Amino acid sequence: MRWVRFLWVAFLGLALTTGLDLAASAARAAEALPADQALLSAEPPPPDLARIYFYRQPAPLLIALAPDVVVNGRSVGSIGMGDVFFRDAKPGRYQVFLSADTEHVIELTLSPGEISYVRATLRVGLGTTRLSAERINAVVALQEINEMDHPVEQAEPKQTQR
Repeated sequence: MRWVRFLWVAFLGLALTTGLDLAASAARAAEALPADQALLSAEPPPPDLARIYFYRQPAPLLIALAPDVVVNGRSVGSIGMGDVFFRDAKPGRYQVFLSADTEHVIELTLSPGEISYVRATLRVGLGTTRLSAERINAVVALQEINEMDHPVEQAEPKQTQR
């Protein structure tokens, strides 16, 4: 019984560390690209439509889970590890959630030509870990998506301490 508690504490520690790393990565991403450069990277929707990008960053938890993305009650696709896709939509109000977390619903009000970003975000609670939809600003979203396509290689340290 003691080892079960140990595994649970270790799991939560890993989950919290991963969540903090993702938050720090998002903060660095916001500083990395000026908004005008980031917005040039996104393909615009047709003039009379809006576009919603959905993405999920690679993370060590819930690898096998690929929940459906639900927009106004209809599945528009599933989102696996490292996936990015978009859907064009008529301007208007939309409710978006992931089938893995039907309680966390985000509201989007889209205008013609607008681009919105929704990330599948790992949420850790007491006794639960799930993927939820989260609206992300364009600068952070484009940086995270770009990093998924072109991962930054970590340089070897110049000196090793022993």
